[in-house]
Amino acid sequence: MYTMKEIVNKGSRKLESTLTESVEKTLYSKKVKGDNNDILIVRLDGIGDYILFRNFIEELFKDNKEKGKLVLCGNILWKDLAEKLDAPFIREFIWVDVPKLHQASYRFAVYRKLQKAKCGTLLNPVYSRTADGDKLALHSGVRRVIGYNGDEVNISHERKIENDKRYSELVPSSQKNMFEFYRNKYFFEKVLGKELKIQKPSINSDSASSEEKKHILIFPGAGQEYRKWPSVHFAQLCKSISEKYKLSIIIGGSKSDSVSAKEIISKAGVSVTDNTGKSDLVDTIELIKKAALVIANDTGLMHLSVALNSPTICITNGNNYKRFCPYPDELNATLKVVLPDEFENKINDKQGEEKLLGKESHLDMGLIKPEKVFKVVKEILG
Repeated sequence: MYTMKEIVNKGSRKLESTLTESVEKTLYSKKVKGDNNDILIVRLDGIGDYILFRNFIEELFKDNKEKGKLVLCGNILWKDLAEKLDAPFIREFIWVDVPKLHQASYRFAVYRKLQKAKCGTLLNPVYSRTADGDKLALHSGVRRVIGYNGDEVNISHERKIENDKRYSELVPSSQKNMFEFYRNKYFFEKVLGKELKIQKPSINSDSASSEEKKHILIFPGAGQEYRKWPSVHFAQLCKSISEKYKLSIIIGGSKSDSVSAKEIISKAGVSVTDNTGKSDLVDTIELIKKAALVIANDTGLMHLSVALNSPTICITNGNNYKRFCPYPDELNATLKVVLPDEFENKINDKQGEEKLLGKESHLDMGLIKPEKVFKVVKEILG
């Protein structure tokens, strides 16, 4: 039974939510004057999603450069990388700290920035749209709003149906299961009305990479805990690598990965350098290019390494199988994927594989033994 205080608090929250929605509808649902060829792209997902989409920015730029500007509203997580790689194509960047979007004042400030851009068309190319992404798209003031019809992985059925009605156009997917790079390609081909020749995600870094490869680079982080390989397994792998190869070992990633780095170093019993939190994404490009091998969980930095054409091992429990990882064979990606035996047994059965495509997997990452990963290391390094 609720106490009086709980009832009052619950009522206050509901009233606040109602007032916020009223303000959004009154002040930020109007279409601003923007009958032009300027294009606003909204993309709030992670680093890996950005890597699998960014090559199409240049295609959009080439098609539109004589007509209007491009504005990119993106996740602040990949700000450094995008401003380094895509500045030639983007006239204006609008960065969003996604967790702060639940604060009405912050969200309204982003709405105002989007409306100030006064673009004639907005593109939301995210297949698994979110409520946050839809809010920005639909309160941007842009008259022509194009999105992906997509799925309901990140949004409720009721909210998606309601939001769908407010889009000017929705691009349907050509098939249910598709590698994410191909999903992005399909979206932009439909929007541009032509076939695009881009074959795979790539990054043309302007720095030299002729130096001798002297280190192994490990990224132990991941978006969720269940996608992380245990630190004790990484430690055993580091020990095996150190005993066989005259290569230094560096642990990279964000500051949030420093706990994992310390655990790995304490258990490895060999020399390992902790570089977590010391390099931004642009600096990380250089670390990757100088690596003889990159070993990572299924995370954005794995996609960054593959886009740089660096030898890469991805350790994964099969989460979102064949949507993000592994890459299709025809892409000739420099990527080897290590899965639990239990997952491999299922995908060896064609009917079993069909049931796993693009689905979440919560198999224990600890099932993947260090010996199995080290075997792949030896296949790559000799």
